[in-house]
Amino acid sequence: MKERYKILIVDDNKDYVEVLEMIFQTLGYESMAVVDGQNALKVLEIDRFDLVISDYLMDKMSGIELLEKIKDKFSDLKFLMISGNDNKEVQKEALTKGADGYFVKGSDPQLFINKIDDFKKSKS
Repeated sequence: MKERYKILIVDDNKDYVEVLEMIFQTLGYESMAVVDGQNALKVLEIDRFDLVISDYLMDKMSGIELLEKIKDKFSDLKFLMISGNDNKEVQKEALTKGADGYFVKGSDPQLFINKIDDFKKSKS
């Protein structure tokens, strides 16, 4: 049996996370959510994921800090940065530090889904 594509969501906005989890479940993806970068790193030590979707602005550890730590330890893991702010400098920083994509919350959800589908196809 083929393994389902696994997504780790890192965001301190519980409402946004619940929406993402419902979308992913509907699309046949397996997802898990954590509220901060520290918990994300703990989960990645014990479970395998295909993609991390992380908010840029979080307490304790920013999305950029998490990105750097993940790319240092799990260099092949895909990473999609999300933010409520369409700041080109933030986008440039995330992509320069190794993010595989950047998405602005509230943008066309189909573009978001297409990006994740592209990540999945590139794994196959």
